Amino acid sequence: MYMSKIINISKHPFAQYSAEEEIDLEAIYYEQQYYSELLELTKNGVSRFILGQRGHGKSATIHHLMKDLKESKILTILIRRYDDFPEKNNKAYYLYSMIQGIIFELAKYLYANPKLLKKLDKVRRNELGILIEAFYDEWLAEDFLENSIQIKRKKIINFYEKLWNSIVVRFANKGANVFAKITSQTILQHLGIVIDSSLSDYEYFQNVKYSEIKQISKNKMVLWQTERFIKILQNLIKTSKIVGFKSIVILFDQIDEVKSINSDINKVAGFMEDLLSDTNLLYTHDLSIVISLWSEIKPKLNSKNIRFDKFKEVDIRWKNEELIKLLDKRLKFYSVNKNKAVTFASLVPNKMDQDTILNLAGGSPRALLTLMSYIMNEEETGANISEFSSNAISKGCITFCKKFDYISLQPSRTGKSNDLMSWINKILCLRLVSFTAKQYGDFYKDLNDRTISNHINQMQKLNIIKNRLLPSENGMTTYQVVDPRIIHMIERGVLEFD
Repeated sequence: MYMSKIINISKHPFAQYSAEEEIDLEAIYYEQQYYSELLELTKNGVSRFILGQRGHGKSATIHHLMKDLKESKILTILIRRYDDFPEKNNKAYYLYSMIQGIIFELAKYLYANPKLLKKLDKVRRNELGILIEAFYDEWLAEDFLENSIQIKRKKIINFYEKLWNSIVVRFANKGANVFAKITSQTILQHLGIVIDSSLSDYEYFQNVKYSEIKQISKNKMVLWQTERFIKILQNLIKTSKIVGFKSIVILFDQIDEVKSINSDINKVAGFMEDLLSDTNLLYTHDLSIVISLWSEIKPKLNSKNIRFDKFKEVDIRWKNEELIKLLDKRLKFYSVNKNKAVTFASLVPNKMDQDTILNLAGGSPRALLTLMSYIMNEEETGANISEFSSNAISKGCITFCKKFDYISLQPSRTGKSNDLMSWINKILCLRLVSFTAKQYGDFYKDLNDRTISNHINQMQKLNIIKNRLLPSENGMTTYQVVDPRIIHMIERGVLEFD
């Protein structure tokens, strides 16, 4: 039997939760109030942080921003690969990636618009060719081919399709060696740039011969003084403006998800400190740097004297009414009859059920979509529905709370991943959404006062409970469970995770 289906909906509207999975991201992206200001500031060379909790849409905002910037003639680079970056003292790695991205985007743009090459004088055109030789890397070829294939599949007539026809098709049947075939020479040939080695004496290469430039590895370049990279950036900004771009924007995404530092706010802060401490770089004219980050990182960066007063942040916070608008826009997109589109209110007509769902989502679009998917899965198999049943909503909410990724909300690693779940289980067994140390001790009778105090302190560190500040009737400190999903399970009699 097939799963349940919503009447007037073409396909499952809650199947994908993240920006990386969304095929129709632009059609369903909801612009919050902060977005227009962020776009205008970024266009004008102002650097910004985009701060938010996990699942709040930072990556979706980055992708939407990239589209709008490109449409505004801004040379836009998205960087989200940091695999070979050291955890500290890594500014050169950031700069290398920025230059690499700019050069490749310039090359693609000039290939699609060959007449603009005439705007570059011989020296500047030669310099661009040498920089392509020096900074080209295999991941560029990988992205190059991947994008060409994806765009070709969608049959969009643009630059990538031209590249597919002129370059990639030749190597499509070469199997695993296809990436190696798209070399810097291939790109230069299609740009029509013939390098004059007599013009290669640029200040940042310090009299290195052209034949040596071609052989310089990334590992050697990152040992350069960062001033050399800054000079390259400044020259690339000038080149990009000559060929018609208004400015350059570098978008950094998923820095706090790097495998070696994932979820450790101390390591994430250290990973970024070297770059963000260079205010001169951040204030480079016609260069904007936008970085998406987990909200919990900000206090640690502040402690390292990163100037948030100058490099201001945009904090993504979702109000319930915004979540409803986001969901309604998504449902309308997937509605067959858009004049009578499915809405959150039509799917969940009961106001108390609506409030419960929004409360459990906790201001997170990803959590809301995940929860709606669980509710839909609880409907009778094969049924055609116009609204969710109370039974499906109740069961879906419980399933969501049990399967929620609580560990991902932790700002730092606190030991084994099951430690957090063990502490939550203790609260579930206690069956109280607020309690005193005495009540905790009365339930766990084998604990002495010191152990009880240690338990409470640990749960506060994990942000499972917080001090209510107002004492109980007998004057004792009262602790309140923080997470609405844990509170929901307690109120529904869930004693432990499955």
